[in-house]
Amino acid sequence: ESFVQNCRLEHMVMVMGLHPQYLQQFLETNDHLLRSSGALPYEYRSYIAIMAAARHQCTYLVHLMEVQFLLQGGDREWLRGLDHVPAKLRALSELNKLLAHRPWLVTAQHFKNLTEGEPSTRWQHSHLVQVVVLLCHFHSIAIFCHGAGVNLELDHPRAHAFHTTTSTSPRSNTSSGAATPKIAEIGDVEVLMERMRKLQEEEEDVTTEERSRRFEIEKEEASHGLLPGSKLHFPLFESMSGPVGGAAYFARYVQEPDFSYQDFAKRDAHAEIPTYRAQDYSWDHAFTVMSSYYNGVAELLDEKYQTAYNLTYKTLATRDNVDTTSLRRAIWMYVHCMYGIMYDDYNYSEVNQLLERPLKLYIKTVSCFPEQTTRAVYDGFWKQFRHSEKVHVNIMLLEARMQVGLLYGLRALTQCVR
Repeated sequence: ESFVQNCRLEHMVMVMGLHPQYLQQFLETNDHLLRSSGALPYEYRSYIAIMAAARHQCTYLVHLMEVQFLLQGGDREWLRGLDHVPAKLRALSELNKLLAHRPWLVTAQHFKNLTEGEPSTRWQHSHLVQVVVLLCHFHSIAIFCHGAGVNLELDHPRAHAFHTTTSTSPRSNTSSGAATPKIAEIGDVEVLMERMRKLQEEEEDVTTEERSRRFEIEKEEASHGLLPGSKLHFPLFESMSGPVGGAAYFARYVQEPDFSYQDFAKRDAHAEIPTYRAQDYSWDHAFTVMSSYYNGVAELLDEKYQTAYNLTYKTLATRDNVDTTSLRRAIWMYVHCMYGIMYDDYNYSEVNQLLERPLKLYIKTVSCFPEQTTRAVYDGFWKQFRHSEKVHVNIMLLEARMQVGLLYGLRALTQCVR
């Protein structure tokens, strides 16, 4: 279906196709966001997608959406940058910046500025729900493209600029897509399986206060040792999703291009921003808002999220019939933790028990600094696992990070409407 619609099979679709059940949900949602009837003109949707992808410096996705923009009748002049687009689109730059890097800073005032400004820049609340969904959707796709090492399409001018001596495809190590595990690595799998088994059999009775304390510990640990600021602790090799460089290419589509993620635990200038307690504004709340203002999309996003969260083949590296629920949950919760979102019913000690340091490094890099993802970081975790399992991790990161943006963005918009 993807080939028939686009007359090509995009690299991102090929990589995501390792998990066809999720791919089907993703393509249906993506098609709805870009092509279904709705308040926003089609060229606006594609341009918002370009702005979102540019925030994470994703050459692959920016180019893909530039082509889509032109196919939908967009003005080629707009591709010269924000100075050449309607003021209404340019006004979204601040929201784009914050949702991409520090969504906890998004407030009702940001939406008030967009709904009460000059007539040329004024947005309706219903349109802004669509804007938030589009921005979060394409931020998360950029994360997936960087994390999974999606190569540029062959029709991109820079597609042949890669070094031929090193592969940038995470699936190209072996023809079967799985590396032969070493004895020590097999031992690591056994340890992980034993920890998961114990967690399932020995459910710990933890008070709400203790859960909160463990959340703070995990949040603090995530801000120390793993990517302090925006500088990595390892050499920055060739980018996973495209050649390094091209800052000017992205800068024309964004404002403050140097603005990036800051550890939530180190938000000194904004210490008054409290931890986001999920029960105060949950996914159900966000679902209701989307259902009210953006017909059909809430159900699609929820089905896609549920598919990703529950996706399992009951395998772990070379082992079969394994319940990976606790491992998948730990990955999801770690992403939300780094963005200050806490769940009162989750025991955060599971994160440290199940996620090894190289995996944490990978999760943080992809979720917070996706443009700095390298082959070295990708190869550094789960060396004994199949590449399809690593792509599975990336799908979870895509969905977890998208939900972070939607929760913060729609909560602030809800406060604005009130």
